[in-house]
Amino acid sequence: MNTENSKLWKRVKKKCGLTDSEVSMAIKLNLTPEKVMKMIPAKNEQWKDVPALRIRRLYEKKFGHDA
Repeated sequence: MNTENSKLWKRVKKKCGLTDSEVSMAIKLNLTPEKVMKMIPAKNEQWKDVPALRIRRLYEKKFGHDA
């Protein structure tokens, strides 16, 4: 991972409250930092899951287990 991409992931990790394992799951799912930022629910989208939970569910659906 290049330094610019690493900086983006650090910013996304802080803003979305992701753990290191959730960031690695997102990378394995081929999600970009921009895609993860778009997962943040707006105030009128309270029904949406937070990015950490969505990433975990997508990972479990694709790979069948937690990291």
